[in-house]
Amino acid sequence: MEESPFTIPPGSPAHVSIIDTGTTLKKIPASMLLSPPMECMPYLPDSPSYSFLIESRATGRKVVFDLGVRVDTGNYAPEVVKMLEAGKKKIGEARWEVEVSKGVAEVLRDGGVDVNGGEVEGIVWSHQHFDHIGDPSTFPPSTSLIVGPGFKEAVLPGYPEIQTSSILQSDYEYLPLAPAALHPPLHPPQINLQTNTPPRGRNLIELTFTGPSTTHIGRFAAHDYFSDGSFYLLNAPGHAPGHLCALARTSTNPDTFIFMGADAAHHAGELRPSRYIPLPPELTLPPGGHRPDNDDNKTAAHQLAHLQISRGREPGTPFFDPALNHDVVEGKRTIEKLQEADVHERVLVVLAHDAGLRGVMDFFPERADEWWEKGWGRGKGMQGRWGFLKDFGVEVGGL
Repeated sequence: MEESPFTIPPGSPAHVSIIDTGTTLKKIPASMLLSPPMECMPYLPDSPSYSFLIESRATGRKVVFDLGVRVDTGNYAPEVVKMLEAGKKKIGEARWEVEVSKGVAEVLRDGGVDVNGGEVEGIVWSHQHFDHIGDPSTFPPSTSLIVGPGFKEAVLPGYPEIQTSSILQSDYEYLPLAPAALHPPLHPPQINLQTNTPPRGRNLIELTFTGPSTTHIGRFAAHDYFSDGSFYLLNAPGHAPGHLCALARTSTNPDTFIFMGADAAHHAGELRPSRYIPLPPELTLPPGGHRPDNDDNKTAAHQLAHLQISRGREPGTPFFDPALNHDVVEGKRTIEKLQEADVHERVLVVLAHDAGLRGVMDFFPERADEWWEKGWGRGKGMQGRWGFLKDFGVEVGGL
């Protein structure tokens, strides 16, 4: 196993909560997102779309990373609504579905965060896809919207100025009465009586990863958001223009971290195993479990190696490559950088749609600061790291 070059400068800790809004993405054909195909896994597992609340322990400043899926999906930009409706039509033998219980703003309010009063200073969009942007109009205009480099050129303007846009002008201009936003605004804009027009709205901040607040976390260019080493926004291009990941320090002495992977990968099989983290030797195949090579006498390691070789892949490498990336080369580089973090047992990697972690982690209003002490990265956390192997129809014991 190679030594990882992933290093992190010293710093202070932040408070982190992982937000699960009850979102479930169902019956998504695996071939949409993963390559090469795997016959025993035609669909992705029913998947969440996690968001995060990060709070500076020194100042109390709060920022949200990603907003998941908005509750009123019919109020997305028409292009997104059309895509969601098309997904409900038959694809092979399935109709993919999107379910969501609450929006992030509602979850935060229910947990005691004064969203309407501006307690959340910023929303970070990892990227512009519907299952990450949520509904920013549920936050007041004092809450900034933070995006990655190249976002404005690639994505703006939104609907209705660009009819085919996947985002709304109201998402960033704070115009809750835009044509696609049919719900009553929670924070009606103040009309400028001189021009009879509403204000342009919230502050839209595009990161450049230049200047004194820029450093490096492993091989990621990083923006030190609170300027104390507690929370970094990471330049993670590939999946979409301006795609961002994030890293929060959850404790010191020893240092522990939560890595917010967004859509750098859609399935843990794009990360693991790797040259840094091999399959654990304690994996077993219980009697009656699925055998890719139909031989009951072979070990779990042999069965999984056969699964790789039969698909033209090398044993010991990830089971998949990404199949839906804006920039294929950069997307693979980002995964390689993420693998360098993933090997560290005190770095908890949370991909936005990692279904295997739902039974391992605690969610907001609980904090995730003590994830290491609670065993999320070892013990039962092994289920979160390697439980994805069950998605292949291989019932893996020993977790």
